[in-house]
Amino acid sequence: METIIAWIIISVGLAGGIFGPILTRKKTKLVAWYVVGWVGWFFFATVSSMFVLAFINLIIDEKTLSGTTITTVIDALMYLTMFGFMIWLPWRRWKTGEKGKSLKKGATRKFILKISGLDRRPTLDDVKKFASFFPLYFVTNLAVSIVLALLVSKEIMEQEQNVGFSTTGNTPLSLILIFLCLVVLAPLFEEMLIRGVLFSKLREKLKFWPVALLTASIFALIHGQFNVGVMTFILALYAAFLREKTGAIWSGMMLHMMQNLIAFVVLFLT
Repeated sequence: METIIAWIIISVGLAGGIFGPILTRKKTKLVAWYVVGWVGWFFFATVSSMFVLAFINLIIDEKTLSGTTITTVIDALMYLTMFGFMIWLPWRRWKTGEKGKSLKKGATRKFILKISGLDRRPTLDDVKKFASFFPLYFVTNLAVSIVLALLVSKEIMEQEQNVGFSTTGNTPLSLILIFLCLVVLAPLFEEMLIRGVLFSKLREKLKFWPVALLTASIFALIHGQFNVGVMTFILALYAAFLREKTGAIWSGMMLHMMQNLIAFVVLFLT
């Protein structure tokens, strides 16, 4: 199953790298092609980060790669690569539209922060929104898990999540690095990529719910496992709603970080 998903992502990503820049132009009249273009470009950014990992695998021996420090660095490089490719296309579109104009100092930085959902600082209201929605998310997740446990085989539902780190024999330093990677780095970049850039571009042409469902489906797909995918799909819907409601990704990021913190405690501290 995971192999099939990987090949789907690679195929769509390669096609997205070719056709994404064409289909995402403003003069693209058919909304469906515009959406396909941006989704394809997202998967192209994903595949690009996978190629970075493949290249690192070629130059670094397997024993070194298994270390917590190098794994954390590689994850950071992959996220940076993915974000770099993802932001390049909307930046290029914006830069072309601003051609001939006198740009103010910091205009590029403001554009990147805005399209990433970070164009304002987090506020107390963001924290309140997170605090009010987390119990709802938790109950929803629990209810769906109970229903699926009755419908789906136990083997699938209890499949251990592959987080890229060993869950046993970790030193205090290793646990700190794993915490930074899973609870801080992953939610930050995943929210900027999906509820930030991708959500922003799709929302220009589509209403909220089609965008929320599409980005949630993509978020679930890239996690590669059915049981994890269900959980992340629900998480993505709540994060998208908070993105729409607050105009930024802060509340959704807090929700994402809390979910990953719970997973971190369960997998590494119990």
